Amino acid sequence: MRTSNLKNLKAEADTSSNPYEEVSMYNKQKHRAPNSGSISQNPSGTQRAQFTIPSKTGDKPHRETRSFRTKREAENWLRDMNRDVDAGLYAENHNITLDNYCLEWLSTKRLQLRATTLDDYERLCRLYILQYFGNRTMRSIKTPDINALYVSLGKRGIGTPTIDYVHRVLRAIFSSAMRDGVVSFNPCQYASHPHPVKSKNVEVLSISDLAAFLEQADKTVFAALFRTAVMTGMRLGELLGLTWRDIDFYLGTIQVNKQIPTRHIKGRPREATKPKTVAGVRILPVGKNLLEVLRCHKESQREHLAFMGSSWHDQDLVFPSSIGTPLEAGRPQKACKKIFYVIGLNDSFTFHNLRHTAASIMLANGMSLVEVSLYLGHSSPVITAQIYGHLIPGGLDKAKTVFDQQIPSKS
Repeated sequence: MRTSNLKNLKAEADTSSNPYEEVSMYNKQKHRAPNSGSISQNPSGTQRAQFTIPSKTGDKPHRETRSFRTKREAENWLRDMNRDVDAGLYAENHNITLDNYCLEWLSTKRLQLRATTLDDYERLCRLYILQYFGNRTMRSIKTPDINALYVSLGKRGIGTPTIDYVHRVLRAIFSSAMRDGVVSFNPCQYASHPHPVKSKNVEVLSISDLAAFLEQADKTVFAALFRTAVMTGMRLGELLGLTWRDIDFYLGTIQVNKQIPTRHIKGRPREATKPKTVAGVRILPVGKNLLEVLRCHKESQREHLAFMGSSWHDQDLVFPSSIGTPLEAGRPQKACKKIFYVIGLNDSFTFHNLRHTAASIMLANGMSLVEVSLYLGHSSPVITAQIYGHLIPGGLDKAKTVFDQQIPSKS
């Protein structure tokens, strides 16, 4: 009897001597207690570590086994597994694949993102991220794998801005997975992704180029649109969404409060949305010359409306298509590029350069960075300074005269 008690005590001591072994409270036989682990030696001499991942719903836990060269490596792995469980790892999510998680992640973004941004995310996931990783589990993807993805995209001829966009989307996916307890770290955090180089010197039209541009523009159906763009600095999407009720001819103002996305998403109607930022909603004082251009344009549109009759779909748009519906952005963009070519400007000039030109005119004629920022609808004057700071007349050369005038010379 005494011998039997000694054997039982010895067995209990052996069990408690293993720091990774926990007293089993799991109510099913032949299963190790959830959130417990053990280390044993394989016949080959390597160390086998086992860890039981608990179930969030109380169902059957998952038992994971790994082999390591040393006991210390096995202990580190068990420690990491315990940390993952503390962070939210469960049997239900330990083996989630990237493709499945992407679908779930995109579905949660539908109510948070603009349609065009969501379309970008879906396209990047489909063409680049999932095409490379396929159905690999989230927990198996490490930082070297992320680096290999970026190298692969570069070899395919994918541009640096696109690779940077892929990085930002992938980083957001893994950040979400960390919050959900699917992974314990974000492999994108230390990935070596390429940074797009942004030009500090935006291209603007000179006064002579602008005169030549407007001369050619007046021969097109987009004459009023082009003049409004260069005399207000409005974005193309803001111009496409502009309605006649937004123009006050008496006060001489244009209210910017909506935009129509310049990129059309297949299967979705082209509808006006709010500007991206609060600063995008603004009231622009405009001069008499532009108001006269808009009056003539409105009269011309009224004559066209009478000619079209019931074929006209009135949406009160200032710059609609030939039947009154939202204008396709590609049409004025192509017409603009054609004029730039005719007047001898290089291929880098686009419709957006009209906005840059408007900013340069305002700065050259005494408007401050803050005033120009408010007029253009930038969220901060810092953005305006980063883009157009080099266009301020005099620039840093002012320092020469400022110090000479304010600090007396040595007597």
